Amino acid sequence: METFPPSYEHATARDVWVIVALKTLKRSRCWVRELTHTLRIPPALSEVFDGPKKTWLLELLEFLPRLQSLIVSGLPCFDHSSLVCLDHAGTPAPKYDLRLLLADWGPNTTSRGLINALWRFPQLVYLDLSYTAAARDGRVLAAFSQLRSLQVLKLRGIGFGDSGLQVLADAIGMRVRFLDIRNNSLNDSALEFLIQDHLLTPEEHVNWSESVERYQFEWRLLTTPFGNVLTSNSFKSNRLDEHFARQLAMPLDGRSSLDDIPRIGITHLYIGENNLTLEGLAKILQSGRLCVFDGGTVAPARKEERKGDIKPASLPGVEKLIATLSQPIARNLTYLRIHHAIVTGSAQARDDAPNAPEAMPANPLLSSAQQRNNLIKCLIARRPKITALPGHNDSDINIISFHPSSCPNLETLVLTGLPSTVFASSPILESLKRFISACADEALLSSLQARSDYSLPPAWNRTEAENQRSKSIFALKLLVLEIAPLSKKEKLGSWIPSSYHSPAHLKSSTGDRDSENLWTAAMHDFSFFGREDDELVDIERDSEDDSHPVTGTLPKSQTADSLSIISKGHAKTDTPHISTNPPEKQIDLVAALASFRKEKRMEYNELFCSIQRKEELMDKTPGQPSSSTGSAIPIYVEGHWDGEVRIVRN
Repeated sequence: METFPPSYEHATARDVWVIVALKTLKRSRCWVRELTHTLRIPPALSEVFDGPKKTWLLELLEFLPRLQSLIVSGLPCFDHSSLVCLDHAGTPAPKYDLRLLLADWGPNTTSRGLINALWRFPQLVYLDLSYTAAARDGRVLAAFSQLRSLQVLKLRGIGFGDSGLQVLADAIGMRVRFLDIRNNSLNDSALEFLIQDHLLTPEEHVNWSESVERYQFEWRLLTTPFGNVLTSNSFKSNRLDEHFARQLAMPLDGRSSLDDIPRIGITHLYIGENNLTLEGLAKILQSGRLCVFDGGTVAPARKEERKGDIKPASLPGVEKLIATLSQPIARNLTYLRIHHAIVTGSAQARDDAPNAPEAMPANPLLSSAQQRNNLIKCLIARRPKITALPGHNDSDINIISFHPSSCPNLETLVLTGLPSTVFASSPILESLKRFISACADEALLSSLQARSDYSLPPAWNRTEAENQRSKSIFALKLLVLEIAPLSKKEKLGSWIPSSYHSPAHLKSSTGDRDSENLWTAAMHDFSFFGREDDELVDIERDSEDDSHPVTGTLPKSQTADSLSIISKGHAKTDTPHISTNPPEKQIDLVAALASFRKEKRMEYNELFCSIQRKEELMDKTPGQPSSSTGSAIPIYVEGHWDGEVRIVRN
């Protein structure tokens, strides 16, 4: 058992106040019931007294006239009977001012019940029916056309395909901004329904962001502290759904101006974990409308991709995707989750691209404009020169991997499908190091350009203004690396000791021929143990917390100045001698990146301390001008980036 059984007191404890509040609605005064605007019913509540009667939902809506947010995620009694009972509320059936409905993981809902509920909630702004199988019915999808104020729609994992997406696209029109349709059965052919009607080109809505900034929210009284959660920055954030949920969990005092929000189509699209290709994802990004895009992981075409041997032929369309991200149409992106091939894929570099300089200028101790300009030119020269267009043939595309300068407004980049270990000859590790180094170059370049901007205000708020200006030039602060789960074959296997292939090793305690043959025959039987100690550590680390930053600290099983080398190849069991061709070694990707980050951080700290000591010495020397680290050009160490690199194990 993973946990101890609960105590008797804990098992029999009930939240009495929740039970009382549902049982006393009819006896409560009207002005008291009008204070309730958000209600969450946990799934365990339906088990009390064998669940409520089928009219419970109707009674809640009738006796809570100001209810605007209802959370019934995973609630068994949010079922067919309770939803159908809304039909018997009177003639004509009343409509309710519900704005937020979280009904994901609904185990007992039906298509008829959901259709009936959607007709009663025409003011919905936020709707989540993820993992509710009844929502994939075409009649339910068509019923979304009645939701004129819908902004956030989540239909993750409901199992609908291309035909369902066509019905959905016709129903939502241009109203929905945030659409989550991950974990479904969509193909590239279904993307045309979104591209044609919901992902308009920038020329059709040139000033869409300016219209959002001019929008004034009047959802609460002006005297309400912190009442305005939604701002102009919210509509570009990858947490737009959270901002809507927090806003709708507050009293909507005053006039609701949801109808005044510009209808520009989808700007936040989560479409990962479907049957899509990189070429199909490139078509979506060519619209230039998206601020947040989650393309997820695409299935590899060959087994070598999982082992770390990335080649362009294994993932068709990676060149077009890189070319699309390198165009100005991708500059609206603030969040991107995509397959790691855009960074680690081997693409052909242009012959006429200038080579990177061998050495960077030394860090000067004295705030010189000429030295700063030279450093800026040197950093700009490191950027790739890309002229290929997405519409060109594959033979005409001469580009390198994705460079961080292509998307200056990108704040978070998530690379999916990375293997936990790679061959020593794999380009993945070096590609990631090169990308992190490019991020360091862009961060320094943005800081230098911000210091060169004389239009910024002087005096005490100069530093804050420079930081804001630097962020507007290069905004990336978080790189997330999603490690793909180990296959079943890699996780479970027969127990083979490390000395098994040695000719002098005895498998049994007696050493006689019959015992040796018996141990050899049973060597591949099921075992709870792993093959090697290193492999056990690797598997244990896969079951750790979902995410942790890659800092300078290495795992306990490794030293600070070494890489974790794991040999997963074994000679054939029917040959007693050692193989003359040992398998290629594999490198722990996370440990290697941690070692790289620690090494660069140590170099940066040593250089910083050295410069600080020189400045202190100059300050003490008579006749020398005073200097400080804050007035000098920022310290540069190639590969040292202040951004966060986070590891997520799926």
